[in-house]
Amino acid sequence: MSARAGKAKAVTATARKIAVMFYNSLRYGMAYHDPGATQYEERYRSRVIGNLKRRRRQLGALGKMRTTKVRRRISSLKRSSMLVLFMCL
Repeated sequence: MSARAGKAKAVTATARKIAVMFYNSLRYGMAYHDPGATQYEERYRSRVIGNLKRRRRQLGALGKMRTTKVRRRISSLKRSSMLVLFMCL
């Protein structure tokens, strides 16, 4: 959220979220249930994968063009190195 709205609004939103959770737990007598590290890691992994997929979509044809250029460059290097090797023999 800080990237979109700024640090101050992100801090305020987080503080409000914690305050509402605390109030509801006192009012309704809810017990705290820790989701654990595995749930955090799963959410983190899915978020990273989603971000990578979004970046891949944003790059679109640019990514394809780069791989094509790299392949052409590698194939031209192979040809030139083969010519040099042939000339040395």
